[in-house]
Amino acid sequence: MTVPSFEALPGFIKGSRLIATLPSRLKDSVFSGFAFTELPFHVSPLEFKLIWHKTTHQSPEHVWFRRLITESIEH
Repeated sequence: MTVPSFEALPGFIKGSRLIATLPSRLKDSVFSGFAFTELPFHVSPLEFKLIWHKTTHQSPEHVWFRRLITESIEH
């Protein structure tokens, strides 16, 4: 099964026999009432890239937002 977002998932699995794999950072958010454990197999890290149009490269708003995203991911 796939769902449109992680926020939709708790409603599907609560009270069922379903399990889910998801980023460990989510265990303290909408999944705080669920049990969790490490996967019993290796999963390669995901790679993300920020991509934007050249015309917004110097835009103060875009610079701020890209920095916010980068800092959030690094922590």
